[in-house]
Amino acid sequence: MWFRRFSPVLICLALGACQDTGASDEVDPFAPPTEQEIADCAASGGYIGSGGLMPWACRYDLSDGGQACTRSTDCEGMCLVNPEANRGECAAVSPVFGCVGMLDERGERVEICID
Repeated sequence: MWFRRFSPVLICLALGACQDTGASDEVDPFAPPTEQEIADCAASGGYIGSGGLMPWACRYDLSDGGQACTRSTDCEGMCLVNPEANRGECAAVSPVFGCVGMLDERGERVEICID
């Protein structure tokens, strides 16, 4: 009997708890960079560029880009395999996106995909 009397109140309370408050802590990964993100990137020596599956990333030019390498420790960034020259070559930018062949710290060729 008491349930019939209070069920409308309970239903209203339950539905009220489902209301969207509009506030969200989620970040939209596909949103363009904010002015603060652009400034932070520039302050760290980078620039905004394409970012793999994401619309943007803070990218950095590397001073040894294009130089010959035999292992990843020879480079500021990654030692990428240049199939045309059949040798390793230091990446010109960081981060690298996509599927690439690289030479690891032992000089062994590995394939890696970075999104």
